[in-house]
Amino acid sequence: MTQVTTAIFCKTFRSRYVTKLKTLLSLLTFFVICKSSEVYSADVFHTVFKADPMSTKEGRRYRYAVLEKGGSWNGVKILTEFLGRRPCDDSFNGELGLE
Repeated sequence: MTQVTTAIFCKTFRSRYVTKLKTLLSLLTFFVICKSSEVYSADVFHTVFKADPMSTKEGRRYRYAVLEKGGSWNGVKILTEFLGRRPCDDSFNGELGLE
């Protein structure tokens, strides 16, 4: 191979590699976001709604404290105020049988 074809091959290979790496990182980020939302939802359910899942009082409190703020605040801050403590993964681990 000449230097020109070697350079073209390396550039093409690097380009494909970078594209695949970016795709992999995007999928990994998506997976982490999905899993963290499962952890938070399990924590909220077991802390607030497990005793009475149809509680109107707690449902309204959840609506105004969490859903109303949407993405305008940091999610962990919203959940910390709602739960009265920082969110943890104990409930999620319990659901998986890891406790």
